[in-house]
Amino acid sequence: MNSLPIGVFDSGIGGLTVVKDLDTVLTGGRLAAHARAVVEAAYTKTLAETRSAALALQTAQELLVAAPEFH
Repeated sequence: MNSLPIGVFDSGIGGLTVVKDLDTVLTGGRLAAHARAVVEAAYTKTLAETRSAALALQTAQELLVAAPEFH
């Protein structure tokens, strides 16, 4: 396991950007602010705990498609 720290700021490819892009593609940018905050927090938490960008992305996708704005 890699012991390097993970920052919580958005470097342009971090959680804020990932969720913004998913929001644009999957909901046309209609995701509510609260829902966006929940998805961003889950992405960041999953990334920090697992150090897996793929798993963090999957978590964000699963939460976003469960949002009412997706349907």
